[in-house]
Amino acid sequence: MAHLEEVLKEATKKDGGENAVNLKNRRFIITEGLFQNYGDICQLDQVVKLKNRFKFRLILDDSYGVGVLGATGRGTHEKFNLKIIDDVEVVVGVLDTSLASCGGFCAAEHAVIDHQRLSGAGYVFSASGPPFSSVAGTKALSLVMAEAKTLLPKLRTNVDYIQKKLRALDGIVVKSSPESPLIYLSLTSAHEDHKKAVKSIASMMMLNAVAIRAPTYIPAERDPPPPSLCIEVNLCHTTADLDKCVAQLKVALERCL
Repeated sequence: MAHLEEVLKEATKKDGGENAVNLKNRRFIITEGLFQNYGDICQLDQVVKLKNRFKFRLILDDSYGVGVLGATGRGTHEKFNLKIIDDVEVVVGVLDTSLASCGGFCAAEHAVIDHQRLSGAGYVFSASGPPFSSVAGTKALSLVMAEAKTLLPKLRTNVDYIQKKLRALDGIVVKSSPESPLIYLSLTSAHEDHKKAVKSIASMMMLNAVAIRAPTYIPAERDPPPPSLCIEVNLCHTTADLDKCVAQLKVALERCL
């Protein structure tokens, strides 16, 4: 947040300082809610305070927060008791995470949505998504909204259970937020090649029917995350599934490190 404040101060200097209002400038803060590459949760309430202070608008990519965070699964803004339009001007996301479809969504006031619908590059230069994808995503969203009080507590129980088990293991450290079902693990050992080590661990886990990812990034990506392992927890996992994952990971760590 301190770095964001510095960036916003620098940006507003061009407009005459914090107290100046230039309606011709469109200035945005863009952030993820639940970060895809780290599994940590944005301090969205602090971001909103800064965007109000410096007169920016906020675009939230909540692809991994929708269906997971908040009392009813509405996402990161609900977790922090914030409102779309009033606090977060635009919320965007994909349908292929919690909503089990493909495509994406954009939620905002009507004027913004109309602009996106008519001027968005994906709409102008490409084809709209197939109707069945929208129907599948809408149905999944309705199920989350209708059954959130049953679904979300079970998911959070699974996340809490496996995170506690993982934090007790030697050789790794959990980098993600305690509430995140997207769990990233980094190695604590002085292994000479962490990238090779995490790939070996992931391959060994797959051989034992446990899917753990070793994320890779394009060479041109600026400041890519360090080598890590990623576990994705869902509410369909049983305690036995989670115990197996931790047990197999312990064996893989002992063999590969």
